[in-house]
Amino acid sequence: MQPDDSASIEKAVGLYVSDFKGEQNQVQQELFKFARWFGPTRALSDLKPFEIDEYGEHLGGHGAVPQAAERIKEVRKFLAFAKKTGLIDSNLGQHLKIRKGKGRAAPALPGRERERIELTPQGYAQLLNELESLKARRGPIASQIQRAAADKDVRENAPLEAAREQLGHVESRIREIEETFRGAVVVEPSDRARGGQVA
Repeated sequence: MQPDDSASIEKAVGLYVSDFKGEQNQVQQELFKFARWFGPTRALSDLKPFEIDEYGEHLGGHGAVPQAAERIKEVRKFLAFAKKTGLIDSNLGQHLKIRKGKGRAAPALPGRERERIELTPQGYAQLLNELESLKARRGPIASQIQRAAADKDVRENAPLEAAREQLGHVESRIREIEETFRGAVVVEPSDRARGGQVA
């Protein structure tokens, strides 16, 4: 398979992992997660530095820092390969960093804890449904971006800008809900009515 500048993210990942010898399942899984995040059918060359930066923020916010560092390392290797083979014009890997301290610095200070957010079981379920719905929209919006980007005149490409803006809103809301869940405590309405506190 020869690389080309319109290769989808999934196709580019497939090209990269096809050279692996032996067991590399963890690396493959990580790279296919990367592809799913942006939409596997989206052109790799369409990715922007700020989006890569946001992906790094996402990785840093999920799990232990050493694990996140290892995951980022594998994605960086893939992006370096993509630059070397001409799939992308610049090495986007330099924009992939763990955001140390975001959401982690506050608990280290005396008396400071993550703000607790109380949710009723119904409110929690609604947010969970919204999160699943938003994640399901990523792929179709990424496909819209790819179709709109196929129009070579990107300077006056309103559908492309609209789809990118829509994806930005979806990603922003996903991060907002995930952040809410990190500080959430499910409280029964009866407990709140009595003024009870959940530990």
